[in-house]
Amino acid sequence: TIQALEKLCQRLEAGGRIAVMIYYGHIGGDVERDAVLDFVGQLPQQEFTVALYKTINQINQPPFLVMIEKFNS
Repeated sequence: TIQALEKLCQRLEAGGRIAVMIYYGHIGGDVERDAVLDFVGQLPQQEFTVALYKTINQINQPPFLVMIEKFNS
């Protein structure tokens, strides 16, 4: 997942977006979730904005969306 995100971010054009739906209710899902959140949290704010969309009234580890957008340069 991280390798794919690295490549996508490099190829993303200004104004482009990457949507990542994170399902973490499986074995190892919490490790991958944390790795993805760590990666997107370190993207340079001068080039990218990252948003997190999640439900707060659901149980059983509901999936959530991470949206990465590259700024117009």
